[in-house]
Amino acid sequence: MKVSVVINTYNRATSLRDTIESLRYLDGPDFEVIVVNGPSTDDTDSVLEDYNSSIRIGRCKARNLSMSRNVGLEMARGEIVAFIDDDALADRFWLRDLVLGYDAPDIGGAGGVVYDYPNVGLQYGFICMDRYGNARVHEPAPLTDCCFPGALLYPGFVGTNASFRRDLLREIDGFDEEFEYHLDETDVCIRLIDAGYRLRQVPTAIVYHRYLPSDYRGSKRVVTNWYPIIKNRIYFALKNAGGQINLRSIMRNAEHFAVLVEHDLQEHVRAGNLEPGELSQFNTDAEAAFRDGLERGLFRPRRFMSTAIAAEFRDQIVCDANGCPPDQFRSFFSLRPSDGRLTICLLSHQYLPGVTGELGQCIHELACGLAKAGHDVHVLTHRDAEHNSVRFEDGVWVHQIAPDDRSPPPPEGARIPVDLWRHSERIFCEILRINERHPVDIVDGPACYPEGVAAVLDGRFTTVTSLATPLKAGVKAKPRSESARKQSARFDDVKAAERIVVTGADGVRAISSAVLETLPEEYRLHLEPNRVRVIPLDSRGELHTVAPRIVEQTIDFYRSLASSRAISASQAPR
Repeated sequence: MKVSVVINTYNRATSLRDTIESLRYLDGPDFEVIVVNGPSTDDTDSVLEDYNSSIRIGRCKARNLSMSRNVGLEMARGEIVAFIDDDALADRFWLRDLVLGYDAPDIGGAGGVVYDYPNVGLQYGFICMDRYGNARVHEPAPLTDCCFPGALLYPGFVGTNASFRRDLLREIDGFDEEFEYHLDETDVCIRLIDAGYRLRQVPTAIVYHRYLPSDYRGSKRVVTNWYPIIKNRIYFALKNAGGQINLRSIMRNAEHFAVLVEHDLQEHVRAGNLEPGELSQFNTDAEAAFRDGLERGLFRPRRFMSTAIAAEFRDQIVCDANGCPPDQFRSFFSLRPSDGRLTICLLSHQYLPGVTGELGQCIHELACGLAKAGHDVHVLTHRDAEHNSVRFEDGVWVHQIAPDDRSPPPPEGARIPVDLWRHSERIFCEILRINERHPVDIVDGPACYPEGVAAVLDGRFTTVTSLATPLKAGVKAKPRSESARKQSARFDDVKAAERIVVTGADGVRAISSAVLETLPEEYRLHLEPNRVRVIPLDSRGELHTVAPRIVEQTIDFYRSLASSRAISASQAPR
């Protein structure tokens, strides 16, 4: 099944680029990318120009999300239309798993779960909606038994991770353009269910959502414009009541919701997240929202895609503004290595944009080069903060790992500094988390700060130790200050950890032959030739650049180690 991925955007040039770039790493069906630009006044047009030959571009002069979604639907040529926000990032298997949700002819839509970006907490899990527009967003399991016409409770999707069959979405005449923001996709869900179709909630179809500021929320993620939300709740309930709920209960529910919002805003004012004037504005907007929601829900016809009233309220829209033939499905160019995509975890205590030395610079260049070759690259680095975070930069997922003194001590008999072991253990826990979703092929960490020691000792992943100047040789070359002499015991412990990662890893990646020569001298080690590869880093000191041969040689080494490990595992006695 081909998919049309629709991104509706307004004044988010920087995050829009990241969203499009995340789509380059998707595994799964053939897909096209459609970006519908609202009346943006930032650099969005410049971003779209950079992708002019690979995407389709629509324009919508009104700041109306449902109208923009309908433009995308009008342009879509895939069998499935999938929506993702311009401040979201797609997981590698997002589309693959969404499409797997269409496992029966009566499945009208499929949606996934949403995680926070960059803090990786769950924003929206399995959503349960009612006909008032109320939502429970963390249900324990998918709502598989609630899809029947007239259902009071039913599964819902969040707009940044929702998909629908294109023919069925057109059958119900698209989105109701009264929903300029909020409940637009929920209205589609209930209309599909009432038309006799089912929805599928897919736990493995994941997007990461930044929740950036907009016309509706401020920089502290606090909603500041409640007019469309309250107005649309009343309108939604009136249009979808189906004779099961009456006007009085709809208005009581709306009033209860408004009171809860007001109390929440009062708390935000006390906490300094909102100005007092914004609370006054809420009361003004709520009055207008009640009046307009009631009037439009009772007396105004639906503004479906093809209706006369939609045409009356529409501002200018343009399909295929960049000249793409309107009936053409334009496959998006994604980075898919011909011999398969590797999931690679690179460990680096230092990584840009923080303070970093030459080794950190080299890891940055290598990570970007591997990502440019189409591989799934995760850099795990240190973060001096309370919680872990993940960011997506230059095609690389950067996992910043916070310290945690509650981590267990080193294994009995292993000579490893406690702080180093705790950091290594925290990194290993993150590798396990990555592996749950993206099976990890390679874990590559340095010897000079052996934070991969937990992964090497565990043994379940193919591990590589990158060898620059060993700590012992580096310390030996420096004058022995009084403070250095006092830390000699720690140096000995780190040296012991270095020896573990060098001897225990599946392979050693050395930056020069001279570095290899330090092993017999400093550590009395002799490594088997098939475990060692000399790949000079040859850093040129430029961001986002790395010699192609370095990337090619590194990938070749990774594949040979993974293959040898797989062969050994298959030959092991059972």
